[in-house]
Amino acid sequence: MRTIPEWLFTMVIIVINIIVVVAVGIVGIVGIVGIVGIVGIVGIVGIVGIAGIITNGSHRQQ
Repeated sequence: MRTIPEWLFTMVIIVINIIVVVAVGIVGIVGIVGIVGIVGIVGIVGIVGIAGIITNGSHRQQ
């Protein structure tokens, strides 16, 4: 068994921590963008639905 130098071990742990934090951060940002995108789509669908109801209503009245 070869002994790993203390500084190398510490560096590896720090690098892994940074990678994990960055990865979690990216996933978090993607998640937020995804949620905003879904909310945006739902909002558009809602507007289209309301517009559809309004146009149907006006057509029926005529």
